[in-house]
Amino acid sequence: MQLEGTWHVVATDFPMWTGGKRTRPRFTYSEPRTVDGRLVLRDTVTYLEGGQEKRLEGTDTQDLRVPGRFLWRGRGLLWLFTSRWEVVAEAPDGAWLALRFERTLATPAGTDVIARAPALDDQAYAAALAALGNPRLTRLPVARD
Repeated sequence: MQLEGTWHVVATDFPMWTGGKRTRPRFTYSEPRTVDGRLVLRDTVTYLEGGQEKRLEGTDTQDLRVPGRFLWRGRGLLWLFTSRWEVVAEAPDGAWLALRFERTLATPAGTDVIARAPALDDQAYAAALAALGNPRLTRLPVARD
C-alpha cells in the first residue's frame, strides 16, 4: 500500500463531501517518516468552498498492530481533534483505496473511495464497491477545469 501522494475522493458517504457546499476533495499524504517503528505522514485535505480552496492539515500515525490503520491528529487550531481511519481495500494496481473512518465528536463514521485520478471508470468503481460489500456511497462529480 503506497499512501504518499495525492488522492481524489471519488465516492463517499461523508456529509461534508456529499452536501454540495464543499467540492473537489483531495487528500495529500507527504513527508513520510518512521517514528518508533510507525509510519507517520503529513496529511493535507484540500477542497473548494465558494470558489476558494480551503485546507485542513494533520498528521497520520500508523497503528503498529494493524498496519493499515492510522490515527489522524489535526494541526494548528485542529490539534485537539483526532480521528481513527483504516485502509480496508485497495485496487491490485494501486489506482484506488477504500477507507473507513470512525465517528468522532465532530463527525459521523463513514467510508471514502479515493483514487489517484479525479475519477474511476465504471469497472474500477464497481470493483471498489464490491470490495466494500456494496455500500451506498455518493459518487462525486468529476472536476471540470
